[in-house]
Amino acid sequence: GKSCLYYHGVHKLSEHHALQSAHRVYQAWDIEDLVSLGKKLRACAYFAARELMVGADIVFCPYNYLLDPQIRESMDINLKGQVVILDEAHNIEDCARESVSYGVTESQLRAAREELDFMVNNNIRQKDHEPLRAVCYSLI
Repeated sequence: GKSCLYYHGVHKLSEHHALQSAHRVYQAWDIEDLVSLGKKLRACAYFAARELMVGADIVFCPYNYLLDPQIRESMDINLKGQVVILDEAHNIEDCARESVSYGVTESQLRAAREELDFMVNNNIRQKDHEPLRAVCYSLI
């Protein structure tokens, strides 16, 4: 995040890309090269990749970046008017199922129920928490 020393070095990787463009040396970024250069320049490869993605003509990413609305939103991915090519599309059904599935253990449900009991009993956003508490009680 923003408190990380490497986050503040992101501009170094962007400047490196700008130098490539200025000299008409266009080259696709390989994740290993980006990570290696990030270490050398003390810059965060993750945030640099997000920044470089904005000006890219082609972006490769896992299915879940496109299918999961939370990931899509956090990565600022807008698919409107874009061409999407799916490699090995036979795997997309499983990926789609996984992106909308969530597993919870019984101990997690019990902890959530205790927290919701506290919220409801102390009149903290009671109308929001009561339905959630009812769901937890119905499951265990």
